[in-house]
Amino acid sequence: APASFQMPQRRSGGCLAPLLITLFVMLLGIGIAAIVYLSSSKVRESVGSVPFIPSTSNGGGSSSSSSGFATRALEFGSEGIGQGQFKDARSLGVDGEGRIYVAEYLGGRVQVFDAQGKFLNGWMVDPKMPLRGMAVDRKGIVYIVQKGVITRYEGSTGKSLGELRAPGASRFDDAAMTADGGLVATGYSGGADDILRFNSDGQVVQTIRKAISAQTDNSELNMRLAADGLGNIYALGTFNNAVLKFT
Repeated sequence: APASFQMPQRRSGGCLAPLLITLFVMLLGIGIAAIVYLSSSKVRESVGSVPFIPSTSNGGGSSSSSSGFATRALEFGSEGIGQGQFKDARSLGVDGEGRIYVAEYLGGRVQVFDAQGKFLNGWMVDPKMPLRGMAVDRKGIVYIVQKGVITRYEGSTGKSLGELRAPGASRFDDAAMTADGGLVATGYSGGADDILRFNSDGQVVQTIRKAISAQTDNSELNMRLAADGLGNIYALGTFNNAVLKFT
């Protein structure tokens, strides 16, 4: 009787081990899920802290989502070398008629599309030199920054309209249109990272000396520019990991 009584006890002990393992796995899974949830909560809190200014535009296209991020309104093109295809497109511009200009960093190709993304035409600049920057004004004049020079082109045909000149600037590296039809450009001379503002006639009307390096004490060799509707200038200092705003 004692022997037959002890065998069920041994079977009970054998069943207990799988139960303990199952319980351990469940607790481990709950712990991992809690960590993932807390991490995602912190991300949501960080994203939620980004200020959002609602759009007041009544124009067409998709409106911004309630989270503050833009929604996609248009997508066109694919990878390749044919019409409407891109290999290394880094520069974009839009004229007053809504035409979209896309320039590739290498190869010198500029393509023109209508407001719906339909290919219209294309033309070439220097195919041997990197295309560092491009800006397009409302009249369809395209400013190409290449070989340290800013050259104006007729957007519809690619016809060259001459170069922009600035005393003291030995090399240009980027350009952006301003709301008044002028242009801001990065100008380098003797190691100085200057910003030059041109009026609509192509004349220099303002120079910000050492725009980034004077603020950070570090030289800047790769500055990107933008300008808003109020005339403010934004300079991205790639080497300084900073964005600077100027009136």
